[in-house]
Amino acid sequence: MFCIIVLWVVFSYSQNEIVFFSDSPNGDELYDSSWGFETAPSELELAGSNDKFPVDPEHPYLGAHSLRLHWTSNSGGDWGIAVASVGWPGHDITEFDSLVYWINGPTTISQVDLPDISVEDLSNHKSTKIWLGDYISEVDEDSTTWQQVKIPLSAFLPGPENCDFTRIKTVFHWQKVTDGEEHIAWLDEIKMIKAGAGNGETPEKPRSPLVKGSDSRIDLKWKRNTEINLEGYYIYRSQSLNGPYTKLNPVFHTVNLYSDFLGENDKTYYYYITAINRDFLESEPSDTVFGSSMALSEDELLTSIQEATFRYFYDYGHPVSGLARERKGSGNTCTSGGSGMGLMTMMVGAERG
Repeated sequence: MFCIIVLWVVFSYSQNEIVFFSDSPNGDELYDSSWGFETAPSELELAGSNDKFPVDPEHPYLGAHSLRLHWTSNSGGDWGIAVASVGWPGHDITEFDSLVYWINGPTTISQVDLPDISVEDLSNHKSTKIWLGDYISEVDEDSTTWQQVKIPLSAFLPGPENCDFTRIKTVFHWQKVTDGEEHIAWLDEIKMIKAGAGNGETPEKPRSPLVKGSDSRIDLKWKRNTEINLEGYYIYRSQSLNGPYTKLNPVFHTVNLYSDFLGENDKTYYYYITAINRDFLESEPSDTVFGSSMALSEDELLTSIQEATFRYFYDYGHPVSGLARERKGSGNTCTSGGSGMGLMTMMVGAERG
């Protein structure tokens, strides 16, 4: 029996953003670095000891979880819920520009029914509240697509509690209108981004795309872009060189590797990749490549599995410690047991060359 010890490595990948929520290291029920309350007759779904933000493993934007904001606002009641970075640290947000996150839901939430938002410092002093409806017209009815919320931090004022913007701990959502209706919103990738993180230009097109056919799938890999404000990549596919091309991923892909699972062999497709930044400016297409899915021999299948395993532990190892991450999307959460497995793949990789 393996005893998996989860290690937290306090490290910022980029000084151009502060991450308040990207994924839950606490399982599929709750996000521990959060706190919420409800006052009857209003209702707010809470997890844990009835004070934590519930997470939704079925509807993430990226990674394994989103936060589930599930409320009913009634006259005479109240609710509020806060989300903090893992470990509840304070952040100096004075050099940052915007609060950004992604929102979705199973049904429409009209603009008038959207909640208020504020920030809170380490002394529990809260800023003035602003209305989410000033920055998004509604949460639309399409539960398969996500909408971006982008709020300038200048909209938050210290207010009567004299909130200290050099020590910000949480982002709060609050009851606004008392419509008596049940609402559900999924929230993900809650961040503050820095002013001037980008230069206003589109990213460079992805370089050196490579394609490799495999059993029931076609794998793509390309050179990683170096822009500091890069969000990710879109992958496009066509049955012919001249198109038309269809975007395969409505949510941007964050790594420079994509596996297009087809479920059948002897299929040939053409592909190109584009890069997208935080301003949602999309690059020119990469060079077009093509590949075919094909049946593999036992030796070829073994090689494919070994290559994929080595790639995960080597390419996706933590950039500071080199340890294996607990899973895709787990951020700085590493696992000692998984790192042991990763060391074994390094030996196989060295032996196979």
